[in-house]
Amino acid sequence: MKRLYLLLVVSVALFLPETVFANENVNDSVNAQIELALKYIDGDSVAKDEQKGISILENLAKQGNAKAQFNVGEVYATDSVNMNKAVYWYSEAAKQEYVPALNALYEAYYKGNGVEQNKKVAISYLERAVAKGDAGAQTTLGDCYNRGDGVEKDSAKAVALFRSAAEQGYPIAQFNLGVCYSDGIGVKKDLQQAIYWFTKVAEQGYIDAQICLGVCYATNGTGRDLSKAVYWYTKAAEQGNSDAQLVVGTSYANGDGVKQDLKKAVYWWEKAAGQENPIAQYNLITYYDSVGNTAECAKWLMPLAYKGHSGAQAYLGLLYYLGSGVTQNYEVSLYFANKSAEKGDAKGQYLLGIHYYTGAGVKKDVQKARFWLKKAADQGFEDAKSLLLKCY
Repeated sequence: MKRLYLLLVVSVALFLPETVFANENVNDSVNAQIELALKYIDGDSVAKDEQKGISILENLAKQGNAKAQFNVGEVYATDSVNMNKAVYWYSEAAKQEYVPALNALYEAYYKGNGVEQNKKVAISYLERAVAKGDAGAQTTLGDCYNRGDGVEKDSAKAVALFRSAAEQGYPIAQFNLGVCYSDGIGVKKDLQQAIYWFTKVAEQGYIDAQICLGVCYATNGTGRDLSKAVYWYTKAAEQGNSDAQLVVGTSYANGDGVKQDLKKAVYWWEKAAGQENPIAQYNLITYYDSVGNTAECAKWLMPLAYKGHSGAQAYLGLLYYLGSGVTQNYEVSLYFANKSAEKGDAKGQYLLGIHYYTGAGVKKDVQKARFWLKKAADQGFEDAKSLLLKCY
């Protein structure tokens, strides 16, 4: 009997690895087929043949492979006409609790793509993905609880879900958790915890987190650290964020957290202004006006003036009237003066009054000059009051 027992043990030991390896080989083969199918669909390293790729996927899907079923759904989901087919295959994969399919069904039912919109059903799929520990699903469900979207609003549950995902290293959840701590949503406000979570995301290059860190360090009461604030704003600025570029420029202009450096201030303001940041454009106008560079003033006044900023229109009109920094052009000056004056800007009204008083670019008309100068004078514009006396 002992010998027979030993023989049985040996037999099982011999056959078990082969079974395991056989299963691994099958899985590898199926995954290879799925990858090949996707290559045919995308034309990646092989001649593009969508039908061939779909055929391979559907064959595997019909054999019950969840990954193939999901990918068939993804292919059909690229065309809204086929969303019902996509939902069918997502549903087949979801029967096996395949997480990507569960998340896809949440999206479909939430938005009503391929099915009638039903947020309750959508949430049920999301909860199944959460039960599998999926960080993306945890983050999405947390957002639903935070907004009360499809579920009863519960910020504490939102925080718990964000934390579960954040501890898995999911960046969006880490950022959301930072926001909760910085604003006191679902937890007691705690800037140190906010900084901890924002830092994890900011170090991965997320601009919003870098900006939030800048805000935290700039406003953290006794823990205020302007040098760290500028450091993180600069990280965001270097990635092209115009708001961060504006802040960094202003920091250099004022010497906040860095050594004052007007050259660097102008550099960052020009970066932001080049992205049509109006405050940066205004800062540049103010700076160049202070150093008497009217050509640069005109350059940055132009985009603001054409966007309808009455103050910029008045100033640019004056430069064209004087020929300062631009080629003198009364017609252009008159155009901007009219635009500004019609918006009620006192300087624009004064300039328009001058045009009518002098006949620059328009027929001289003292009555119209009085009309516009009086409007400017009524707003307390002293130069307009002085010129108005000469019109009587």
